[in-house]
Amino acid sequence: MPKVRIDFMKIDVEGSEARLLRGAVRILNAFRPVVVVEVGLRPEEVFDELAVVGLIVSRLEDWLAGRPALTRSEYMAALGEHWYFVGHPPAN
Repeated sequence: MPKVRIDFMKIDVEGSEARLLRGAVRILNAFRPVVVVEVGLRPEEVFDELAVVGLIVSRLEDWLAGRPALTRSEYMAALGEHWYFVGHPPAN
């Protein structure tokens, strides 16, 4: 486990996003960082892996504007038009 706090992750691994998220589950659970991910292959797994650690998903521009997070079906419908998403803790 890192000795410094992790508040932000940017993921661009050309189709291995879900595998990376599964491997980072301890860090994601411990630090609950904001995760910007360019979605490639298996986008549904990216959404699901972020949900496993309690992060919700927004389009990058929606998150920056403070708009609500996406449901899984909204996320799937946005694919193709959008490739950058943000996994983030729900607002308190």
